Amino acid sequence: MNSLGGHPESDTRVTRECFSEHFLTTLELSDNFGPTVDQTAALYDEICALSPGDTTFITEDFYNSRLQDFLDDIQINDMLKKLRDGGKAVFASNRVTVSKEDFVAAYPDILNKIALGDDQTIHQKVRGIDLAFESLCLEVSVAKKKIKILDNLTGRIKAGTMTALMGGSGAGKTSMLNSLCGRAYYGQVTGKVFVNGHAGGIEDHKGSVGFVPQDDIMYAELTVKENLLFAGRFKLPAGTPENEIEDLADKVMASLGLSRIANSRVGDVNRRGVSGGEKKRVNIGIELMAKPKILFLDEPTSGLDASSAMLCMSSLRKLVDRENVTVTAVIHQPRKFIFELFDSVILLSVGGKMVYHGDVFASKVYFSELGYVLPDGENIADWMIDISSGELKPEGDKMRKSTISSRSSDLVDDLEMRKNSTSRRSCIASIAIEQNTVAVSPHQSAVESAKGARKVLNEKWAKHMATLDEIDKKDYSAPPPYDLPEPVQKQPFFMQLLNHIIRNIIVISRNGITKVVDAFILMIAVIAISLLNGTLEITKTLSTADFDSLLVTSDPKPLLAQWPNLTSYSARAYTSVLQYNLQIGVIISVLVSLAAAKVISEKRIEFFREAGSGYDINAYFLALNFTSTIEYAIQMLLASGSAYWLRNSLVGYETFVINFLLLSWVSSAWAFFFASFMPPKNLTITTAFFITFTCLLFSGGIAPFEYKDIYAGVGYEILCGAISATRFFQESMVVSEYRCLPEQAGFAISDDAEYLLNNYNTDTSVNGFSYFNLAMRDHDTVVGKSCDGWFWGVLPSFFIGLTLRAFACVFLHILNRGQQAKKKFVEELRVNGKLKDYATVFVTTSLLIFLTILSGYFIIRGDLSGEEVQGQSD
Repeated sequence: MNSLGGHPESDTRVTRECFSEHFLTTLELSDNFGPTVDQTAALYDEICALSPGDTTFITEDFYNSRLQDFLDDIQINDMLKKLRDGGKAVFASNRVTVSKEDFVAAYPDILNKIALGDDQTIHQKVRGIDLAFESLCLEVSVAKKKIKILDNLTGRIKAGTMTALMGGSGAGKTSMLNSLCGRAYYGQVTGKVFVNGHAGGIEDHKGSVGFVPQDDIMYAELTVKENLLFAGRFKLPAGTPENEIEDLADKVMASLGLSRIANSRVGDVNRRGVSGGEKKRVNIGIELMAKPKILFLDEPTSGLDASSAMLCMSSLRKLVDRENVTVTAVIHQPRKFIFELFDSVILLSVGGKMVYHGDVFASKVYFSELGYVLPDGENIADWMIDISSGELKPEGDKMRKSTISSRSSDLVDDLEMRKNSTSRRSCIASIAIEQNTVAVSPHQSAVESAKGARKVLNEKWAKHMATLDEIDKKDYSAPPPYDLPEPVQKQPFFMQLLNHIIRNIIVISRNGITKVVDAFILMIAVIAISLLNGTLEITKTLSTADFDSLLVTSDPKPLLAQWPNLTSYSARAYTSVLQYNLQIGVIISVLVSLAAAKVISEKRIEFFREAGSGYDINAYFLALNFTSTIEYAIQMLLASGSAYWLRNSLVGYETFVINFLLLSWVSSAWAFFFASFMPPKNLTITTAFFITFTCLLFSGGIAPFEYKDIYAGVGYEILCGAISATRFFQESMVVSEYRCLPEQAGFAISDDAEYLLNNYNTDTSVNGFSYFNLAMRDHDTVVGKSCDGWFWGVLPSFFIGLTLRAFACVFLHILNRGQQAKKKFVEELRVNGKLKDYATVFVTTSLLIFLTILSGYFIIRGDLSGEEVQGQSD
């Protein structure tokens, strides 16, 4: 414009005369040219200055550049997508590689397409879900009494609109939201619900429904984009390509204003992350990754400042306008500008009764006709909530006269006096509404007065609904039936399993310091116990035999005479060997079980949300076991290596490794078992107590259940083997050491020595193992000398751990279903159960019984030694 007027182009001001003369010409010219080569190159250089590479940019830099001055996040995202699709840019992780020449050549054309609206890929708006409800009620049982939470609600949430659920405390806003989206698991829902004009609940179309909980539930260790990507991998239909999931994640972040923090970790109270408002939008984005046609939100602005709340709700408004998604949100005391973003509002009073349902801007007219006056400067949403709570009375001479005309003059004077002497919120103790208002006794309590006011409001709404003509009634009734949402094919089990494993590995790596500290504590404990106990006692204690009498002769009688003295040293070392393995076993069991319990309890809420969204529980649990088993296996390799090296063991390293691995397998299984039904606040102390108590008293090391007591009865064997994590670890370690001792130790004998002793009628069944009641179920094998270890306890340990995990998995399915937004298992089976469901229950029950019996069999397999089990006499 300055150039046309003969003024310097560098001048940032335009004179009035120049503007008047050249504005139209400038406007015409501006439609025919885009950015120049120099301007585009300068923009490229500016973005380049934000990134470390010459031609490689961090994606967020585009959103932080001058592009944001004239393009919104969605347009910038479309620009990046066009660069990629046009072959001008290469995307890798969070980086974009594009040369200056390609950018300068492609940018003007892309910008022109965006300006013309071509950037939207013109959204083919799919008709959203229309949800109508008729005579909707919700009853819950409290102390054997039925309490009605929602009372005969009728209305409609139109497709492609944004509806606010409002009301005072106890009005049933969240209960109504849960009833509409099929999550009112805690009560009995009655009435009719219509989806797109068809009778039936929205829960029958879970693949098209998104539910955003009030709490921001997501993986704090993951970045914003990672949370969205994994949500897409679980929620989107089977077979969705990874590049489509990535594009959708970018689009969702752009629409929610999250592109600038795409690669920032979400964080929580223990680690720094994104802000509260950003976390709330991530919470919404997780549900948007399923491409829902209807979205329910429970108080999405709670805990947010005014600016963050406005940004959050504006993003939802754009979602409705761009994608035609139906949005319903419980909203609490919204600002005026937020309230006006909604198309309609449902206003409830205490007891779940309807006060108003209709257009947002028509609400003021409706209540004005009832005699309510909105004071200047007051928020209309707060005003409506006060009305619905019964805290406000109608104002205006017309309304007052029509009410008081039938009252005595003394009551009129009394009412007028109260009006003049009290504020409009404190006079409810003497006035309630009947028809337009109801005059009540001045001595009536404020609570009763508010209750009467609410009752009249409910009656007024019922009367309003009854007087609607046929055209207006269509706004509150189901539309003519049209196509229902297509069912979504869930991701297959193994794909969900793989994604769970990948996510678990990322979470473990992000918690690397914590994991290292856990492993370090375990190592310190093992090293400390090993150093305090010293090297293996039986490898350093000398025999007390008189070796002068054992000269080499053909007569074995002197040898046999010295036999007790030869073997006594190994017997005396038994206590120290047993004590060491008892200490090691208990400390490892406690540390591993507590670590495993923490893994589940810390992600308990995330699990409930995902289970409620239809994620496969079996895939989740199997992946958790897979990654935790690997994690504890690494710890056991380190711990067993330290113990083996410091202990100066006789057996091979593999014996330590196998027994340590099995110990962690059983210990973590108990943690998973308790975590499947125990509240997190009780989980740690319960797990620690149980593991410590059973490992000390039921493992065979000390009274009341020493090995002689365990092998005294089958019941004791099963009890101790089933509940003590160290039962087989301890015995296996002790027996393995003693099997490797030479024959003169009196425990195991080689084939040659057995042949010699048998020739002289020596009873080889009487040995150290039978004396200490060790390995009594495998006596014939254990007396054979070997340094390869004794692994009779491998099978019972493995199957006990497997059985506990199976029970834990089943408990995850049938317990805590309320938190998973599901009906009680028995009720679900009774109401919706099919032949397939009953068959699954039968197979699962049979499998649990089979695993339990199999575990018991492996505990008591084999015959007890023929010799009478004897206790230690000295």
